[in-house]
Amino acid sequence: MTATILLVEDDLDTSRLLRDLLGKRKYRVEAVQSGPECLAWLRDHSADAVIADVQMPGMDGLELCRQLQREWPELPVIVLTAQANLDTADAAISAGACDFVTKPMRLETLTVAVERAFQRSVHVR
Repeated sequence: MTATILLVEDDLDTSRLLRDLLGKRKYRVEAVQSGPECLAWLRDHSADAVIADVQMPGMDGLELCRQLQREWPELPVIVLTAQANLDTADAAISAGACDFVTKPMRLETLTVAVERAFQRSVHVR
């Protein structure tokens, strides 16, 4: 069974790149461009993990994490951030993220975060 990752990224170039790279790792990757789109998508579909950018117009990735935590507490969320500092990491974890990855990222770093998220979600279910 192929795991489905929902990618929430407003930058289309970054979204395409991540979809291609994660797709090569045999994940099924769906992509949306905003927090509200993510919430709407999840109401009609299921995902095994969410990868969300912090910096998005409207609802940022941290608010999205909080809403995902309320509606789908077992769904692992990985936050992508260009702000590599302890405050951002702390805020992401406090909002419900299971992990965070800084941009620019190496594919291997993101893949490890995804695998860890899947391992955690298996233990939760």
